Amino acid sequence: MSDLILMGTKNNSKAETIKDALKDEESFYKVIKPVLELMNFKDVQETRKNRKTSDYGVDYTATTGDEKWAIQAKFRSKSACGNDAVNEVVGGKNHYHATRTLVITNGRFTDTAKKTALVNSTRLIDRESIIEAIDGKSLDAVLLPYPYAPDYEQLREEYHRVKKDYCNGRPPTERNIKEHSKYRVSKFKKAVLPNTWNTFIKQMGDVPVRNTKIKNDELVKNYNHVKQKVGRVPTLKDLSAHGDIDAGHYTKYKSKEFQKRHGYRIFLLSQKDRPNRNEGLSKKELEEHQKKYVGELRSLKEILGRTPTLIEFLVAINKTNIRPLFKTYAELQSKAGIAPRIRKASKKLLVENYNSVKKELKVPDSKALRQKDIDSCGSFKSDSYRRYWGSWNNFLRKYKQPLNLNNMPSEERLEQAIESYLQVCELLDKESLSFSEYKLAKGEHPAWIIGTTKWNTFKELALKKAASQKSVKAASQEMV
Repeated sequence: MSDLILMGTKNNSKAETIKDALKDEESFYKVIKPVLELMNFKDVQETRKNRKTSDYGVDYTATTGDEKWAIQAKFRSKSACGNDAVNEVVGGKNHYHATRTLVITNGRFTDTAKKTALVNSTRLIDRESIIEAIDGKSLDAVLLPYPYAPDYEQLREEYHRVKKDYCNGRPPTERNIKEHSKYRVSKFKKAVLPNTWNTFIKQMGDVPVRNTKIKNDELVKNYNHVKQKVGRVPTLKDLSAHGDIDAGHYTKYKSKEFQKRHGYRIFLLSQKDRPNRNEGLSKKELEEHQKKYVGELRSLKEILGRTPTLIEFLVAINKTNIRPLFKTYAELQSKAGIAPRIRKASKKLLVENYNSVKKELKVPDSKALRQKDIDSCGSFKSDSYRRYWGSWNNFLRKYKQPLNLNNMPSEERLEQAIESYLQVCELLDKESLSFSEYKLAKGEHPAWIIGTTKWNTFKELALKKAASQKSVKAASQEMV
């Protein structure tokens, strides 16, 4: 297994190799020893050869310098590792004369486990730390003095360094830490509970960025700096990427709670600048993008043989919106020379649409169209039919189309199936039919028609109805 890990390191596929090993319990316990060795542990030994024997809460022992470690390994398939693992290794370390304790798991740790580990000076190694160790990054940060973050003092010094050198004395944002710090943002978050960036800022005695009050002069100065840098009216993304002030302060500019999304627009108007609707595109770039969208729409129409819907077009171009290039989808259609779909259809148009689809799909008169057929091939969706007639079956009844038995209520389906069965019996001059005889006569599967009703039960119901029909007929003949 150690050869496999080291080979994965050379081929830049170590993370995938370890992830696969962490999914299976047997592979997880095999991979622990080489992982610990990569973390600079020496003399890594398993405390028991057979996993059924008692280990006093310690699975491995190892050394680093003059210290001896008691290590507990916990595999979790779904749940997080709790404080029971920490308590076990703390209780068993004296049996092996260990001075330090460590718990390693293939998943994550609960907040209770982290608190218990901090109280007992136990180190924790989770899934993320294992993969980092295999990547060869920050091996010391994985272990000392916390398994999930560097030393608290190191983090504090790093925080104040970024704050002083890159943020002009303001609390740094996560983006500032990501760009200028030697530690990941996750290391700062995991050093506090709950694991959030704002919690860490409060621990440092600062106010979170969004809650600080920025003077209007500073907002204007930062805005002009970014505007000069990008050479146009900056977007909020530009302010986040190139500015020293968080873009959230512009969204809250002179706006009430329910108007926050209009704050940047109000700020732009105060600077006598027009809101940038085109995401920073020049006029030439805007025209090029519009031509590209028009070409995509025309080609999609040729493929489908009809006017595509907005959702179909967005899926084809792998986008979520056509703005800011076009205000509406109708505007795009008109530029492409395509007539938009009629939204409000009359009953006459819906009937014509039904007949044209039926003719196009070559459906015989003995069968009716399904809603799927209308949705995929028609000019109007089946929702339009339900708005006028209440349901699809009501439309079919109104225009004397054969009902689709699969869409009918169970009782109505059963009644129609029984009538069909009795008709076949009369044609074949038999009192009852077998399953295969009925199937051959009708050319369709009986189970599909009668739903969950068993065949013998169905036949009994059919015979009862036939008997009642005979008695009614005999009574009427007697009266005559």
